[in-house]
Amino acid sequence: AQCVRDLKDHGFPTIKSAKRTKWFEKHKSIQADINTLKRQLKDDWLEKTIAEFHKTVHTAEVDRQLRGIRPVDIITPPTFKYELEERGKVAKLLFKPLAGLTEDQILE
Repeated sequence: AQCVRDLKDHGFPTIKSAKRTKWFEKHKSIQADINTLKRQLKDDWLEKTIAEFHKTVHTAEVDRQLRGIRPVDIITPPTFKYELEERGKVAKLLFKPLAGLTEDQILE
């Protein structure tokens, strides 16, 4: 703010109009320092926020599991019921070892 007042006191209505003067260079340097500080503060804040997130991200999920509540993202496979007797036989055949059986035993 003081730098801008100095520019106006020396007859420059805007900062751009003071180009190539020591006041303009002083203003540019101060503005660069301000921008650097803002960026550092933003980066520090972001780093702190991310660290806090990582500390607490799984807390709620762990608490639920400790109380015996299963995680919601685990999908329980559906239970199949065979309505037709033939389907049941086919399912049994698919999982039954056939080695050493006769053709009649396989068809049973």
